[in-house]
Amino acid sequence: MGADNSGVLYALWSYQGQAADELGFNEGDMVTILQKAQGVDWWWASLCGREGFVPNNYFGLFPKVRPLGSRIRGRRSHLVFCTMSLHQGEPGS
Repeated sequence: MGADNSGVLYALWSYQGQAADELGFNEGDMVTILQKAQGVDWWWASLCGREGFVPNNYFGLFPKVRPLGSRIRGRRSHLVFCTMSLHQGEPGS
């Protein structure tokens, strides 16, 4: 899964990382899968400049279908979150 989609998958559910090497994400986030090991339930992924392990059963090729209004609001807040996350580590922020 993901190879036909340039490695980009959508989170079907939210997940809070349980360990330092796990990547937390929210439902609907577009995550890039960087490495998939055979027979392992965890993939190495990237989201908003962060990397970590993610559980492979939380993702699909397409996001969950939602009513149009709620999907737009969710995507805007995701974009703001990503932008804020990326700028937090920059000098002078």
